[in-house]
Amino acid sequence: MKKVNNSTFHKDLKQGHQLIIEGQAHCDEVRLTNANGQSIFTITISENGTTLKVAAENIHFSAEKNIKISAEDIEIESAKDTKISTQGDFKRYTKGDTMLLSEGEKLDIAKIQTIKSDLGNVDIVANDDVTLKGERVKLN
Repeated sequence: MKKVNNSTFHKDLKQGHQLIIEGQAHCDEVRLTNANGQSIFTITISENGTTLKVAAENIHFSAEKNIKISAEDIEIESAKDTKISTQGDFKRYTKGDTMLLSEGEKLDIAKIQTIKSDLGNVDIVANDDVTLKGERVKLN
């Protein structure tokens, strides 16, 4: 590792990557850059806390047992498709309200569908027709 100045150290890695440790006035950073100098992994330590940033073409997380993500707020954004798949059950729990907004169609498919309200109404609202199709339609 070579010292560039009093607060910066560089370590050249294979494939042109570099490990950079840099002390700045407002924070300290540990950075891994690719051969083009773009940061692909950065740890920033400041008075606001520690920030981890990963920027890569592909990121793969794998664990033999569990992966847990915990935070005050979690936001996932995709420019194209988002997929979640499991070989087991899929459970979703929330203590607050749930809202699903779609600019397109929404389709739920299952062997059996149950809509249940433990307290209060089940409201179906449409600005056009409401269609019920079934071999038999039973109403209370």
